[in-house]
Amino acid sequence: MLKIEFITRAFKIDDIRAALAHVDLVEFLAFDTIHTRPETGVTDVIRGINCENEFIRCVRVKVFVEPQLRDKAIDAIRRAAVHERMIADTISLFAIVDVVEIQTTRAPGTGCGTAARPVGISRR
Repeated sequence: MLKIEFITRAFKIDDIRAALAHVDLVEFLAFDTIHTRPETGVTDVIRGINCENEFIRCVRVKVFVEPQLRDKAIDAIRRAAVHERMIADTISLFAIVDVVEIQTTRAPGTGCGTAARPVGISRR
């Protein structure tokens, strides 16, 4: 299994998801984040004052695919994520050797449930 990870604008998520609809994905995850590279020339109005926008709202996307679908998925992402003001033009690719799922439950007598103990471990 391969993990493809990249950062894009939030409004491009629907386009990327639609482009990946024909690719047999294992999983598609999107996380809100803030990209720290300033975008020049963009101002927001905050309480009636024009302020320079120093942080860009964006989404970190992680897509999990089988190795034989790698090129197809990357091409679909590149076509869908194109925007005149790209955030990060890097797509990272990671090989996943093993996936382990650990199920946890609240340990008895811990009160708030802050401590957990494994109840089952399975390999996919």
